[in-house]
Amino acid sequence: DGVTFTVKASDGADRPPSGELLVDFKSDAATVNASVDVCDVSGPTLYGGATFSYDSFLVGGEARYCTAFDSNGSPSLTDYNAAVGYNGGDYCVAVSTKKKASDCTLSVHQNYSKDTKI
Repeated sequence: DGVTFTVKASDGADRPPSGELLVDFKSDAATVNASVDVCDVSGPTLYGGATFSYDSFLVGGEARYCTAFDSNGSPSLTDYNAAVGYNGGDYCVAVSTKKKASDCTLSVHQNYSKDTKI
């Protein structure tokens, strides 16, 4: 539990340079992630994601924002998604999105017995 800071950087011969600053926070009821991609060709890209739990419920979301500081483009929200879940002991149900919430997935997992799971 607590905060973690990470710096990633590379200057490989066969790849363009990359650099990212990351901050992660974890506790019993929450996880929060944030990062800045400082080498994106369009300018720094910001990412944030969080998950929170309460009793048997889980809710989370994420977003990616391109600042476009280093290009002629305009800043934009390039991706965003959400998820909601419930753990009922012998079953779990979750709904999540991807691709700017344009694609939705429902997941159900049921334990009928120690030998049978769906």
